[in-house]
Amino acid sequence: MNLRMLPLALSALTVLLLIDEQATATDPAARKVADTFLKHMSENAPIAGTFRIETITDARRQEEFRKKARAAVVEKGYGIEFGPDKPVLQCRFAWDGAREMLDTLSGSNVLQTFFRTPEAYLRQMEKLNFNLDKPGPAGIWRPASFYFLSGGVQPWSDALKDCKFGLETAPAGVPRGCVVLVAKNSKRTVHIVVDPTRGIYHGSRMWLADGSLLGEVTVEKIQENADGRVFPMLARAKVFKPTSGEINSTFVMSAREVSFPAAGKEFEKALQLTLPKGAVINDHMLSKQIQLKTATSITEILEGRITGEPVEFKTTSPPTRTQTATDSGSWFWPGFAVVMSLPLAIYLGYRGYTVCRMRGSQK
Repeated sequence: MNLRMLPLALSALTVLLLIDEQATATDPAARKVADTFLKHMSENAPIAGTFRIETITDARRQEEFRKKARAAVVEKGYGIEFGPDKPVLQCRFAWDGAREMLDTLSGSNVLQTFFRTPEAYLRQMEKLNFNLDKPGPAGIWRPASFYFLSGGVQPWSDALKDCKFGLETAPAGVPRGCVVLVAKNSKRTVHIVVDPTRGIYHGSRMWLADGSLLGEVTVEKIQENADGRVFPMLARAKVFKPTSGEINSTFVMSAREVSFPAAGKEFEKALQLTLPKGAVINDHMLSKQIQLKTATSITEILEGRITGEPVEFKTTSPPTRTQTATDSGSWFWPGFAVVMSLPLAIYLGYRGYTVCRMRGSQK
């Protein structure tokens, strides 16, 4: 290059970089809406209530998966059992942002009871079998997934870190006054339909970096408390196959009752969970098993005040999700949210099919 042309080339490069920076910089008005949205999410808890979540699956894709799963386990000497074609979860749920509890109720054809705190995570594996592990994300579509969690997986405060923000006009059919908050980073773009003055969430869509649509949530009906807290009475989520744009699964949540307990004793009461007599606790943090002699509260279990009989601990015998072959739309291995990108976790973990459990001796 002619050295006399170097300053001109550098000047042109600087201009291009400035243009690119301006194109990706956050609009101050959008940043304000994002802050309002995140403030609302923080202050909107606690909530509680009873809910129904129905998983609607693609029958053709479900059967394709089951066929492959059967073929895969036969050569390993396993049998295989599949869960319901149309999973239905009736549950009691409570959330305050740091802790959450889901209690599976009658009318369900899946077992999804769990209790999660910053210190521990207890989840139901079988009717009377529970795993107690280190804290981790609860890998199921539960009521919080339709409001407090991006893609049903990740708190909005984490999902929007390191994002650039913009604003777009809201589409037809959303509540008057709403805008679309566009949040973008190197891995994904999320469009959030939000009330810019109060931060109330009305739905979102997520795309991968290559433009493939991954998922969407639509809040169709909201209940509001006198203090301004809100939560969906009816909401719908869809997960798409990124390569084709086809719907892999649809989750529909309807509320039988939504309550807005005050922090403190009122919420602690909503958070209570009791495990039945005879339940086996597989404590993976202390490498021990206990079978409960009496019905025991989750508080007593987490504090170690358990009345029960020690059971020989076998690392391969307690039923665990990692021992299942799964095409589940209702849970995924919790590690996905930590070791994989959020979009991949959503797609792989929430494919919308049914759980299948391998059975047979392990070598």
